[in-house]
Amino acid sequence: MTHSGKVVALYNEALKIAPDNPRVVFSKAEWDMGSAAYFGQDTAPYCKDVERSLELFANFKPEGPFFPNWGEDRAKETLARCNG
Repeated sequence: MTHSGKVVALYNEALKIAPDNPRVVFSKAEWDMGSAAYFGQDTAPYCKDVERSLELFANFKPEGPFFPNWGEDRAKETLARCNG
């Protein structure tokens, strides 16, 4: 709880730097969903961000063999819970 404001600021900064990075979009959506659930709020508004991340994953090409290439499976599982 004491660091949540910093986490939100970091996600917002990451979105400014790399708005089309699927891991940034998905990770922020997942954080937002967790925060909403913790406070008893609806998580459905963040499902559109998960959908957007999957669109970005579909077209994502790592810049090299050592660049991150994770997250799509988890985004699909999260979206299934959105629609489930």
